[in-house]
Amino acid sequence: MLFRFTAPLAPATECCSIQCYPMNLNEENWRPITFEGHELPASLMGIDNLEKILEFDDEDLGSFLFRLCVCKGVIKSAGARRCYKTSKKAISLINENLEEVKAGIQERLGPHGFDAERTVADWISSLEVIRDNSRKIFGKCYWSAPLHKNDRYQTKEDVENLLKNMDNLRRDIGNS
Repeated sequence: MLFRFTAPLAPATECCSIQCYPMNLNEENWRPITFEGHELPASLMGIDNLEKILEFDDEDLGSFLFRLCVCKGVIKSAGARRCYKTSKKAISLINENLEEVKAGIQERLGPHGFDAERTVADWISSLEVIRDNSRKIFGKCYWSAPLHKNDRYQTKEDVENLLKNMDNLRRDIGNS
């Protein structure tokens, strides 16, 4: 798996049609995601909860939503076709289960400052941006979220040391 480390991203190069109104989310935990130059709302970082909310059994969709959110300070990528198909599927699932999704957001993310109505709108709008842009791309799509000053790993060297320590730990466990 390829992880490219990135410094905090500059503002998005192109504005999307999403109206980004602050929801009183902790900026250390919830950050905007920039997908192919489009800045998406920080509430999108909570979309990995959709798998637990709807209890669906689609490993590809679940892993894509998880990877979409785990991108603080790193550039993530996936095939454009996968981005298109999974975002389209997620939009359908949300629309088909709208009240259940809102209730799940309220239960799981409400304590973190998420508003269920706005979050659903943010998720659908963000997924539409992902779907529409990935349809135009041949190859891979890229996304990332900026670093925060309190992040533990701030430099490429920090991340390389972490990975080296994990490899050493794996080796030690394998030898025991």
